[in-house]
Amino acid sequence: MFWYALVLLKYYFWGTCIWLLFQIDYRNKVPEQGFYNRCGVSSRFNFDNWAKTVLTKTPTVFPKNDDELRKYLNLIKLNGCKARPVGDTHSQPALVAQESDLNTVAISLANYIPDDTTWRSVIFQESGVNYIRIPAGRTLLDLQSIIRPRNLYTPTQTAGFIFSIGGIMANPIHGGYYNKGFFNYYGRKFRVMKADGGIKVIEDPEEIKYWRQSFGLLGIITAVEMELEERTDVTMELYSNSFASRSISKTDVDNFILDIKKNGEIYSEIFLNPYSLELATIVVKNNPGDKPTSDAGCTYDYHQATCSPASFCYYELKFGDTSLDDSCRLKTVENLKTFYDSYKAAFPELNIKGIATSVFPGDYYGGELADILYLTARNPTLSDSIVTAKVLAELTMLTTSALIKGANKEVCDGYWIRSITQAFFISYWFPVDKTYDALMAYLNLSWALYDGVHPKLNQYTNYKFNQPMGWRYATLNADKASKYQIPSTPGDYVIFDVVILNNEMEDYKWAFAQLEEDWLKIPGATPHLAKPFGFTFNGSNIPQPYSTSFANNLMSASQKADFKTYQALVDPTELFFAGYATEFFK
Repeated sequence: MFWYALVLLKYYFWGTCIWLLFQIDYRNKVPEQGFYNRCGVSSRFNFDNWAKTVLTKTPTVFPKNDDELRKYLNLIKLNGCKARPVGDTHSQPALVAQESDLNTVAISLANYIPDDTTWRSVIFQESGVNYIRIPAGRTLLDLQSIIRPRNLYTPTQTAGFIFSIGGIMANPIHGGYYNKGFFNYYGRKFRVMKADGGIKVIEDPEEIKYWRQSFGLLGIITAVEMELEERTDVTMELYSNSFASRSISKTDVDNFILDIKKNGEIYSEIFLNPYSLELATIVVKNNPGDKPTSDAGCTYDYHQATCSPASFCYYELKFGDTSLDDSCRLKTVENLKTFYDSYKAAFPELNIKGIATSVFPGDYYGGELADILYLTARNPTLSDSIVTAKVLAELTMLTTSALIKGANKEVCDGYWIRSITQAFFISYWFPVDKTYDALMAYLNLSWALYDGVHPKLNQYTNYKFNQPMGWRYATLNADKASKYQIPSTPGDYVIFDVVILNNEMEDYKWAFAQLEEDWLKIPGATPHLAKPFGFTFNGSNIPQPYSTSFANNLMSASQKADFKTYQALVDPTELFFAGYATEFFK
């Protein structure tokens, strides 16, 4: 018996060691960088997107000036290959390059500075309007660090500063400000390099429309002149609300929307937890008079343990202060610059490979989210658990609240996402009068999956949505819209985003495919072209996005003809015509 016990103990010991070995977290190990050769070009970098939904061996090069950029274009052309500009890699489709591409070189302007000094982050006024000229490889973080200390803002903006300037001009990147359209509306002039290496400044309002949302298929946007707005009293807030029950009426939704527009909001982004029906509404205001005129207007909020109003005041103890109120002071330009310096230090390669899909300091609850995701990846049965879905959704609602409070206390520039975990999105536009229809299509699917009563549930998946959904607003303007604008009818729109956190399983694609099918029944539904769309089964139980036939039918015949006509003028050899983006124009 004694020896039997020893044998069992030995196997238990070695079994435990093996089990512990498999518990080691390899998530943060950085793979050895390869070396990529193609089309006469060599690079230590390849093109992948941030979500790792697109993985290629396409080399990425980083020209530093016009001469280097021109040499790369000539070399790529000489080798009969394609040149594709890349931004911060945040598009989920293979708009730049597909895995199967064997003759493509990606060009990043992360290290690029224009030869013309008048296009190097210069701010000026014209007819009372502020503008900035900025290199296209700079990020929104770079841009904000320059303009925010001067109380200048872009007319619209995204949730995070994760995009490059050239990327937001060449892609359908929307903001969320009331009565504002796509971000690229506010690029007034483009300095571009054509296929022949020539530099041209595009400034005719009609010609500009060919470059907006052109997906880099016409040439390289090297710098942009952008319109700015002055705002002196910006505040960020988070409103909390909830629907009473699943019996949500159109009146309930209409009243909720009206309620969040009563206090001078210029921006709102709304999140809804489909299980608790809790609503979290991020708002940005610019109400004159909100900002204190001196340090005396800053007081200490004991409940929040911070100086108030947090948008304008900060805590700094100085000699002679006799109370906490005395140590509350108005934010200065130096304070703002310090915060932006810390952001840049946290994201040193933002303009090279986008924001990393890992946890950074300041990512509230990020560790907890990462741990749960890791558990679900290792234990597939947890992925479809109702409990897991509810916990993940609730953690994200808590994260959002914490991030807004942090952003408001720091630079209060309207951007609130400071880091991101690996996630997938499906996003659709709807005429604003279809808000209720689109919302209920999503909720009814969520509840059917949650309750286990969807008619197709057991046929394909046991998936549950594990994140809140969100929506924003935008106004499409025919005077500024791209020649390739979709949706194409001017007016007010709502943009719905449905997110899932990646659990390394594929059954979420079935849920996205079903949601897309339901949404496409609503008149005016249009996909966001930088996120998954066009799901087809192709004989598999797991539908895959990016159907070419779907993409081929998104733009009208006249839009395709306009593109081809203009392309013949600036890129007659189709040097830049590659990647999935070409499907929009076939």
